[in-house]
Amino acid sequence: MPSTKIFAQLLLGLAACMMAPYTAAEDAPAIPRAAELAPGQDPASRQRQPNTKSEPIWKQLAAATWVADGKADAPRVVYTFSDPNCPYCQRFSEAARPWVDAGKVQLRHLLIGLISPSSSTKAAAILTAPDSTAALRENERHFRRGGILAAADVPQAIRSRLDQNRDLMASLGFRGTPGILYLDDAGQLQRLNGLPRAGAWERILGRK
Repeated sequence: MPSTKIFAQLLLGLAACMMAPYTAAEDAPAIPRAAELAPGQDPASRQRQPNTKSEPIWKQLAAATWVADGKADAPRVVYTFSDPNCPYCQRFSEAARPWVDAGKVQLRHLLIGLISPSSSTKAAAILTAPDSTAALRENERHFRRGGILAAADVPQAIRSRLDQNRDLMASLGFRGTPGILYLDDAGQLQRLNGLPRAGAWERILGRK
């Protein structure tokens, strides 16, 4: 568990998700977590690879609990801490859709549940769905109408994973959602907290 101070900062930052979408990019550390990969998913040899400095962190992110959106062999992978009720998370996914649908980027959503009481139950609905990617997209498509139908409760195993994603987010120093991590042209891990500015999209996702 993060310290009381860190957790309080995280909660303040999540509240700020509704007001301040932009912060600067920087390097970030991470903590390990057991992986959940889509059926048949392998590390793709043509994907952008981390440099020596970033490799341990990138492996730790790959071992986290996340929901994939996009082809497993997409040349770029972008991790994002996402709350099902975060409007900026929805806008980020919507803006990234052309890259994802073109097979150029795979988004990996590390779900958390902090913005409102239904955040955890919606995250549980996504993680327990037969097709978590389809459930994630359903939440995005219907976001303005309330998103995916929330689960009746949050199973303990799912709550534990959401808590671990929350702790991971806090350890990375993110103070709002989305919390975005990607590899630059040199294979260096970069971090961006909030919705990217107009000029940052191709740096994160590549050319359309």
